[in-house]
Amino acid sequence: MQLKVWMVGIMLGAAWIAPGSAFANDSKPQIKADTKAEFGDVVAAVQGEMVPGGRYEFVDSSERRTIDANLAEMRSLFDQFGTVSAMDKDAKFKLYVDQENVNAILTRRDDRRMICTSERPMGSLIPKRTCRTYGAIQRDRKNSQEFMQQQARPGFVSGGYAPGGH
Repeated sequence: MQLKVWMVGIMLGAAWIAPGSAFANDSKPQIKADTKAEFGDVVAAVQGEMVPGGRYEFVDSSERRTIDANLAEMRSLFDQFGTVSAMDKDAKFKLYVDQENVNAILTRRDDRRMICTSERPMGSLIPKRTCRTYGAIQRDRKNSQEFMQQQARPGFVSGGYAPGGH
């Protein structure tokens, strides 16, 4: 009986500790500003990170169009009202919805976001937890695709030379 209580305690403790370690990298992107000037700075910073090598380099073209449209709507609200405190209820709601849309995309495409998986290694029943950044996963995927395309080219021979060639 004591063994069962002890095992339940360990399982509850592991369940309590695991979420904390999964969210250790809490650097969520935030599109949030209270004034027109702050908003301009935030937009410039985000757009500067949506380039190759930037934090949000994996934003695809359709997501980029969505982000640009939401930022344009937010910019028009700041042009009209100047500050969040001067906005009416409907304008604040629209600003909030646009912020959430942009933040959702940026959070999903953040190359610093940690993704943890639990997989059983071949020949084992004990799962192993592996954590990697979204950026590392995407770069590995891209490198693998490039390698496969290179392998599929006509005339490609492993080792870098063709037999009989000098």
